[in-house]
Amino acid sequence: MGMNPERMAEAVAQAIQMATAPLAARIAVLEARPMGGVEWAGTFQDGTVYDVGQLATRGGSLWLCVRKTAATPGSDASAPYWRLVVKERR
Repeated sequence: MGMNPERMAEAVAQAIQMATAPLAARIAVLEARPMGGVEWAGTFQDGTVYDVGQLATRGGSLWLCVRKTAATPGSDASAPYWRLVVKERR
């Protein structure tokens, strides 16, 4: 005796939904991110809060903000917030 085709279809649909739910959640997070890529913020200014995607220069190097911060790019405390894009030429 085989499984009822309707029950089999329901089981397959449920398995697909369970397998794809984490992917759907990840897509929702990615799609909720602001669009527009990067934004030029100019020369780094102490006390300024930088948003994700902003680029700033400091000491001849170019930095990308990856987490909202007022930390100074290149400092020990800035590692979670800034990524070096272009290193100053020596």
